[in-house]
Amino acid sequence: MGFPNLVCPFSEALIARLSERVIAVRVDEPVDVVRVVECVTSSSNRLTSVILDSPVSLNEIPFDESWVGTRLAVFVSEMGNFRDLFRKLELVRKINPTIYLPIGNPENLSALRILSSVNIRSAAVLTDRDPVDWEGLADLMTYSLVGAVAHGPIEPFSTISARYRPTGWMEWGSVFFDDPADFFHLDSSGRIALSRREFLEGSFIEEDIRRLDDVIDSESYRERIDIRKRFFLNYHPCSRCPGWRICLGKFFRNGKDASGCAAFFTEMINLLDQHQKAPEEQKRERHDHRHL
Repeated sequence: MGFPNLVCPFSEALIARLSERVIAVRVDEPVDVVRVVECVTSSSNRLTSVILDSPVSLNEIPFDESWVGTRLAVFVSEMGNFRDLFRKLELVRKINPTIYLPIGNPENLSALRILSSVNIRSAAVLTDRDPVDWEGLADLMTYSLVGAVAHGPIEPFSTISARYRPTGWMEWGSVFFDDPADFFHLDSSGRIALSRREFLEGSFIEEDIRRLDDVIDSESYRERIDIRKRFFLNYHPCSRCPGWRICLGKFFRNGKDASGCAAFFTEMINLLDQHQKAPEEQKRERHDHRHL
């Protein structure tokens, strides 16, 4: 199957134009979840996820048994009444979706912890367009990475922890279907954008879906995904930040004081370093004890 993965709206005509592609399909209505699965299954493409952009809160979504077995990403603005959600908790766990909540809403920091506590996979949606409670987010990050009580994963911290290495840098935008090295975004006519932001702004790198592979081979695309070149050769202020190895300049567009994101990602790196060292130190202690 061809690279890259594609994110597209639910359009049977568009999906029919694609061949041997890996696609994630965005829908607004829950009733379309099953329709997407049927449509993609009958095509020559492979469905990686159904992305439900719900206009209602999480507790109001009519989760259905037919969704079991479908990789489902649910983007909502808020969790809503937990008592209502709790009544269908067994079914939600069976479907095993990932619930995406924007942290621009301060209440969602608590909601993410609640979802994790009942073993529902969730994700804190970080953008440079919304205000961020960096202290509250740091508490959530610490809970996610080193919390003593068993809980469900919270993204992007779970993925960052799994992939983190003490040297080098890492990109985690794919957790949100938003890394141009992994995902292209299509509109219903087949125009191609390299990020969700550019898609929403109507900024397309290519107008013709038939030139998809030409985009991949283009010099402009290769330069776009070369993060180090964009930040270090241009002496970008973010390149001097100790948290850059994980942040990768994701918050530079807001033009505001960057001390919050710098402190947050630097703290995350320090925590991950300590977390990774702990098993090695315990191993050395056991080894030393055996040789006393």
